[in-house]
Amino acid sequence: MVNCTKDNILVIIPVYNEATHILELVTKIEERGFNNICIVNDGSTDHFQSLFFNSSVVVLHHIINRGVGAATDTGFRFAKLRNYAAVITIDADMQHDVQDLDVLFEAFTKNKADIVLGSRFLKSDNRIPNIRKIYNHFANFLVFIFSFKWVSDTQSGYKLISRKVLMEVPLRTDGYEFCSEFIIKVLRKNFTIIEVPIHVYYTDYSLQKGQSFSNGYKTMIQLFSTLFFKE
Repeated sequence: MVNCTKDNILVIIPVYNEATHILELVTKIEERGFNNICIVNDGSTDHFQSLFFNSSVVVLHHIINRGVGAATDTGFRFAKLRNYAAVITIDADMQHDVQDLDVLFEAFTKNKADIVLGSRFLKSDNRIPNIRKIYNHFANFLVFIFSFKWVSDTQSGYKLISRKVLMEVPLRTDGYEFCSEFIIKVLRKNFTIIEVPIHVYYTDYSLQKGQSFSNGYKTMIQLFSTLFFKE
């Protein structure tokens, strides 16, 4: 495994209409010593375009809103092009605790794992809405059906991924179904996953984001289509 330091890790932040939070998030990430940051603006219609970022932050733009999976994959492609040893993905809505960046990093450097997955369900004091618990457990079950392996938080957007995985696991889906697609493909290729507990903070704002039952059916159908017909 390539020697991994904070200097050769890229933090990827998919962004859609997060202008009110993104500058604060970037500052907090840099305070943890992670100075390689790539923001993927997925066709935002708010005032994101008027924000000023320092020269060390890379900002990539989608002309239209394609979905969080497509934005994440754009970040992955950039990381591969620039030969980063690993990437960390984090949500833009301040749902994640930036202090857990070090939890992911330390678990990755101390263990021979290909992916460190931040799990909301391994930390008992997280206040996770019941509707989110139900959706995530259903998604976990779908992943189990396709991989015969259990992961406690397949839908987590907070994870550290080695370059080896980036090079061998292509993404095909553009929406939230990419989370399940990615974990299934990782498990099928027998990459090792370590799960670590992370903090999560839900607000009325963050609950408006993310997956829900209203589009869960569409997500499931897209996932099935991808796994059966696009491999």
